[in-house]
Amino acid sequence: MNQRKTLSRESRNAQNLPSALTRFGQITSQFRNNIPLIFLDYDGTLTPIIRDPGKAVLADDMRQILKSLSSKFRTAIISGRDLEDLKHFIRLDSVILAGSHGFDIEGPDGMRMQAPEGRSFFPELNRTEAKLGRALRGIEGVFAERKKFMLAIHYRNADERVVPHIMAMIKKIAGDTDGLRVNHGKKVIELRPDTNWDKGAAVLWIMNCLKKANSSMTGIYLGDDLTDEDAFRVLAENGVSIIVGCHGHKTLAEYCLRDVKEVKTFLRNLVDLPADRFS
Repeated sequence: MNQRKTLSRESRNAQNLPSALTRFGQITSQFRNNIPLIFLDYDGTLTPIIRDPGKAVLADDMRQILKSLSSKFRTAIISGRDLEDLKHFIRLDSVILAGSHGFDIEGPDGMRMQAPEGRSFFPELNRTEAKLGRALRGIEGVFAERKKFMLAIHYRNADERVVPHIMAMIKKIAGDTDGLRVNHGKKVIELRPDTNWDKGAAVLWIMNCLKKANSSMTGIYLGDDLTDEDAFRVLAENGVSIIVGCHGHKTLAEYCLRDVKEVKTFLRNLVDLPADRFS
């Protein structure tokens, strides 16, 4: 993986960022003679966040937009979900899919990669999964989800009064693990391999693969979660980063969109761009 770029943009409040819709012309003007590579998170970006993650089905009209978008530009979805989970929801062979925050990538033309450092953590993930199952048993509204390369503890449906207890319990379990680190998202805590691999690393890996075919490619990344900040970081000097909604912390994003509805409008506008805009 290439060395990451030094961050040159300061973190800001999402509410103070300009809208990617009102600045659409400014954004696309940056891609004269550069083909955009579109990166998208899934939950909270392409679909609204709901109480049951298993029911976060991609709407038919959004799938049609993705189909049209991926026929015009290279399009990748990078999610904390497992790769097989993404395949089930997306159902488009033309889209690059990166599951487990980029540990597991598959795309058209034989693109395939599993971060080798991730597989060595499987035994520890198995042991920690068993510990979490015992520790969380009986706590209403909380459940641990084993993904291929990580563990996710969802507490969106838990009583807010028990959240500090849950946090302390997970912190203690994480402290007893060998090589797993704690990452926070929207109402979810993840235990994943303590490596340099994340969504930002996945963005760089995918761009490096595709630059063999087109050396003048620049990334546009849309995401709503804290985990997307890793991708915003690597695109800070040469790319466009757009936060969807607000994750409650300062962001490295340059533009914002309010919700999934505005994401749909933004992507549809990309689909409708004349071909000569990028020639």
